[in-house]
Amino acid sequence: LEGVPARTLRVFWREFGDESPFQRIHGVTADPVKRFALVYPPDWEDRLRPLVDRTGAVVALCADVLDASTGKLAAHRPKDIEFLVEVLGLGLMDAQEWCDRISTLKRRHTEILGGIDLLAPALERVSLAEPALALRSLAREIRTEVVKSQTDDTAKDELDVDRDDP
Repeated sequence: LEGVPARTLRVFWREFGDESPFQRIHGVTADPVKRFALVYPPDWEDRLRPLVDRTGAVVALCADVLDASTGKLAAHRPKDIEFLVEVLGLGLMDAQEWCDRISTLKRRHTEILGGIDLLAPALERVSLAEPALALRSLAREIRTEVVKSQTDDTAKDELDVDRDDP
């Protein structure tokens, strides 16, 4: 992570990386992420939460579960889909509230739809029908918006062509 002091990274990995106290307690590790790589909803930085080490010192700021899950949906790697199934299955976030947050993303339809297309069936396989239904409904809304936008662009292009004709 370019620009992050080596000492800060050492402390972070010691406290939250592989074989850390955090991993022993929670069964997972935390990974630092560069901001430019994120597909997060607007104002996500306003919702950051502090992550503290054993001494109480803040060593990182973490995205809230809805924002982090939105980024994982957009990435839609197998490990992200597995994570999202667990988060929804454990009731750690409300599916409708998450869909509302996802719907604030503009111009990231491809990533979001790809994630929904993988996540919804995975949720149905483990009998999580309600969140799957909410995501499928959101996907329909996004696809409708995309078609409308393409139609509007085509109509605008046709108007521009008509203006150019003598």
